[in-house]
Amino acid sequence: MNSPISHHLEQYVPYRIIVRVFLAIVLASMSFFMSAPTAFAEIGSTPIDMTLNPFLTLFPELKTAPAPIWLKTGKRWTYYYQYAGKFDPDVNTPTSGSGYFQFDLVALTTKNSVASLKTYLNNGKNYLIPTSAVASVQLPGLGEFWLAPSALVHAEDVANPDLTVTRMPKKVGNKTYQCVRFQSTSDDNSAEYVWMFEETTGKLIYYSYRIGDPTAPDQLGQIGLTKERTLPLPWKGTQARPWVTATKPWSLRYIGTQKIEYLNNPSPIYLYYRTDLARTRYQKSWGEYKATDYLYTNQTGWVQQGSIYSVTGTAQLFDLLWLPPEAFSPAKRWALNQPVKLDTDPITHATMFGMRISNNGIALREQGTETAIGPIYQTAMYYRQNDGKLTKIVRTDITDLLTTFMIKTIDLDLQQ
Repeated sequence: MNSPISHHLEQYVPYRIIVRVFLAIVLASMSFFMSAPTAFAEIGSTPIDMTLNPFLTLFPELKTAPAPIWLKTGKRWTYYYQYAGKFDPDVNTPTSGSGYFQFDLVALTTKNSVASLKTYLNNGKNYLIPTSAVASVQLPGLGEFWLAPSALVHAEDVANPDLTVTRMPKKVGNKTYQCVRFQSTSDDNSAEYVWMFEETTGKLIYYSYRIGDPTAPDQLGQIGLTKERTLPLPWKGTQARPWVTATKPWSLRYIGTQKIEYLNNPSPIYLYYRTDLARTRYQKSWGEYKATDYLYTNQTGWVQQGSIYSVTGTAQLFDLLWLPPEAFSPAKRWALNQPVKLDTDPITHATMFGMRISNNGIALREQGTETAIGPIYQTAMYYRQNDGKLTKIVRTDITDLLTTFMIKTIDLDLQQ
């Protein structure tokens, strides 16, 4: 009989994250957003499904443990990932890929840690493309990439026939960490999962999984900590906008077009595009919302493309639904319609720009590596001053389809 930790492994967060990456590949040609697990619908509360993380079974004290002292808002943790195997039961051809996960801690309360998880996928030509920015609402003492180090002091006590616990060094890149290693193996050896947490901090340093026969596995995946740094936030808010945390539920709608251009064809293809947002959870310094995308054709009408759950907090650099009031004071120092470079990520090479625009609003832009015909991707987001709302989003991606280049642009405007 499998141990409790083995029983829940298929739902544990790092494994779910790697599966999300494969889903991003499948859905990239369909939607700007990516599918995600179902979120909780209780407005005003922040429940956590305790079955999704087996370490709560091993260490129940993590339910009430405080956040580690190194866990600070405005910081980013980058993990390299790679995976291979058969992920779609209807497709027998294996697939593989690699890229980076980035966790930005955008809010931290006594009850929850809130991160925006952004996935960058290597497109096969060493260009990194962001595929999604999804919500990660966890406990202060147990998140997607850490656990309170106090739980590791006597970690060997939870070892059992299906779970080994050892202390050992782990080298990731050029750095060596002293880790507590958990390895869980199914009774028939058809699955194996490994976690390695830094002994003194509780940070997840390495995670891997194998599903299937060890000599010919169906799926393999691993992630490793690559870098952590403090983001150069041009502002740091104190609380969300009043409309974000209003008692009455709210929703927003963005409508525009999706344009597809083939470089060898002068006639672009236009389709109507729509994104509906509905708030799901919130606290004073952050809000979570569900975003659902639709495409419209004369033959089908509006067809749903996919949904994700995203989050906006007061200590966030990009991918925001709203900006705190503090964001607009520094913008006064920016020249009108003159982009100011805010940051270049040393791993993904994504470059951020900020700009004051003529209606007293702010525009933020993220762009990827330059190619011969422009950035491999570029996303511009526009915000108005009075309520901080995102009013417009424009994203352009250059996609290499064998020998033909395609440029896809999604241009959406707020309808209220």
